[in-house]
Amino acid sequence: MARRGRPRLDTEVVVVRIVLRLRRGEDDDLIRLLVAPRRRAGLVKAALRGADLSRLVASHEGPADEEILDSMGRMIF
Repeated sequence: MARRGRPRLDTEVVVVRIVLRLRRGEDDDLIRLLVAPRRRAGLVKAALRGADLSRLVASHEGPADEEILDSMGRMIF
C-alpha cells in the first residue's frame, strides 16, 4: 500500500515555537491576521524576511493564499 500524505523531505527540520500575547483593542490588526490557522508559519516567515504585510492586516477573514504568495514574491533579499 502506498504511503499517504506529503512525501518526506531529505532536509533537516528545525522547529521554533513562539508564543505571542496579543491584547484585544491594542493588537486587533495582528489578531485578525493570525487567526488563519494554516497560514501562520508562512506569515511569520514573510514578516521576518521583511515582506510588506500591511495590506493583509486590513482583512477580517485572514489573507488568501494568493495574497501571501504575492507579498512573499515582493520580498527583497
